[in-house]
Amino acid sequence: MRKLFLVLIFLCFYVLGFSEVIHFTILTQDDNVVDTEQRQTCFENQELQNPIRIQARAENGSVLPLVPVRYKSLFCSDKGAICIDSVIYADSLGIAEFNFKVGEDQSEYQLLISSASSTSSNYLTYTIHVKSKFWLLPMFLALAGGLMLFLYGMYLLSEGLQKTTGSRLQQLLTNYTNTKAKGFSVGVLLSVVIQSSSAVSSMLVNFVDAKLLKFRNSIPILIGAAIGTTVTVQLIAFNFSTYSYLFIALGIGLLLFAKKNKVRYLGEVILGFGILFFGMYIMSDAIKPLKTYQPFINFMKELDNPIWGVLFGVLFTAILQSSGAVIGILITLSTQGLVSIESAIFLIFGANIGTTSTAMLASLRTSIESKKVAFAFFVYKMLMLLFFIGLIPQLLIIINYVGELLADSVTSAESMPRQIANAHLVINVWFAIIMVPLSGYIARFVDYIFAKQATNKKSVLLYLNKKVEYSSFIGLSITKQEIANMLHRLLVVYDKMFLTFLNNTDRYLYEVVQDREDIKEIRDELIEFLIESTRKSINNMVFVDAHKQISIIAEFSHINDAITKILHRRAEKWFERDYVLSNNEKKELLSIYWKLKFLLYELMLVMKKRNTKSLAKIDELHLLIEEEIITSERLHIARLIEGERIEAINTKTFLELLNMMQVINNHAKASVKILLR
Repeated sequence: MRKLFLVLIFLCFYVLGFSEVIHFTILTQDDNVVDTEQRQTCFENQELQNPIRIQARAENGSVLPLVPVRYKSLFCSDKGAICIDSVIYADSLGIAEFNFKVGEDQSEYQLLISSASSTSSNYLTYTIHVKSKFWLLPMFLALAGGLMLFLYGMYLLSEGLQKTTGSRLQQLLTNYTNTKAKGFSVGVLLSVVIQSSSAVSSMLVNFVDAKLLKFRNSIPILIGAAIGTTVTVQLIAFNFSTYSYLFIALGIGLLLFAKKNKVRYLGEVILGFGILFFGMYIMSDAIKPLKTYQPFINFMKELDNPIWGVLFGVLFTAILQSSGAVIGILITLSTQGLVSIESAIFLIFGANIGTTSTAMLASLRTSIESKKVAFAFFVYKMLMLLFFIGLIPQLLIIINYVGELLADSVTSAESMPRQIANAHLVINVWFAIIMVPLSGYIARFVDYIFAKQATNKKSVLLYLNKKVEYSSFIGLSITKQEIANMLHRLLVVYDKMFLTFLNNTDRYLYEVVQDREDIKEIRDELIEFLIESTRKSINNMVFVDAHKQISIIAEFSHINDAITKILHRRAEKWFERDYVLSNNEKKELLSIYWKLKFLLYELMLVMKKRNTKSLAKIDELHLLIEEEIITSERLHIARLIEGERIEAINTKTFLELLNMMQVINNHAKASVKILLR
């Protein structure tokens, strides 16, 4: 009786009001205090997987036994997923444990946990996410859809910026990369415009392969490209998802209703920007269930391990072929509190290394020089990892300092995307400043690695093997086939250049630059071989035939200059000034274009077979083209006098096109005369 009396007094003490403040904490199943957000996932129509365990403590930290604990759902749904209001007493250790079965309403619910007897207690909120047993499939589909929109937004953004700059980027690569500082600056600009260091590295592989750029000059550009991607990441970290609908509407409006190409290109940039952030919004919303999905939480904790974090970053980036996309997803995960800054840093290192896979793939069937570009990119990223791996604490201090400078003074959960973007910025800028002056050493190291490998560039010659010793007559018959191959390439580049004007598209301009170099290489290889053949032979017929072939090659070289040099420069100005052809100009050019193409085709048949019928057709076509060009010039001048506005604007280009067509016509005719000599 005495014990029962003491217990009743003790209970009354609590019921009448306990003077000391009661503090509640959440415990794990192993009675460890949970410091992170209190939440768990539960499937519909089932009990909680882990019972909720609460411990009551006094302000001084001592355990308070037998405290009545009240747990109440803040909102009750019609379907009764969670609709409770109960009281349970803590045991002698101050621990109260409770469990219950949820209904079928799939959503997030909150329990309010407090003392049932004292007003002097803290309130604790516990979140329960109720979802379907098949929740992974819709989440995965939404995540995949958001990712595709994100990637497509990046693509549109890149395409729009490239169209805005036209072929000036290629000019920068070939003309303004002779010093480290210039190369670095061009790399930054290229990466900002193209929105991908992977694409820049692939472009450099192609430029070096086409001998438009030296391998050593490509390394500062690669380093600069790594800086340019930080701009993209910084933009992604600023959450513009709220305005994504506005960007999409504005972008589509400009694309549909703008008449000038430059305005349409701007619309493409704005639309890409909007779709990118709309994709991020969808991904962010899709991954919310992962916040309470313990296997995924455990997986993300594993990425705090440097090895696993880097490897996963490499693999994921190699699959998506875009480090910007991977870091965008990383930022999206961070908005849900699923990524720590430490694991984000290791994933960034992995993404940096993984982005080199694009250049590696692009260099598979190219020369040793272009393979060096891809390997140098990989070496640079590996050196970055080795440099920073022992400086993580110092790196975190600098990231926090940069965050303070950029006024990222928000709560920890909200600031994580900014911290990740700042980490990406600090890592790339810091290492670039160190490595730009040392880029020559990377080039020497890569040269040493590739020193013993023979070059394997695919020859531009189809029939002639310079390693084989031919007799003079056999060699000359093979070179005739190669001259026909040269003319075939001229036909292809002729199509590309004139379709550029007729269809008003700049898609071929970069290809024409490469074609020009290939045709020049065929010219040089053939002339070198023909000169060597005449030296070795005392036969006058060999000399005469070789001289004819060299003269024809010279005529074809003039055609190449007219198309790929003079008209290419005119085409660049054409797109810069947003010119268009009038319907009459287009009709006249198209007529001459087809006749001239047919003439070049007949000339190719003559080179291959000496077809006499083709010779007659060439003479006839030559005269027709001359007459049609003169007629077109007269009609154009007549329309100018009548006040044709469009033709008054583009008159220089139109007359130059007619002039170059006449130049091609004359050099083709001269080639026939040489053949018949």
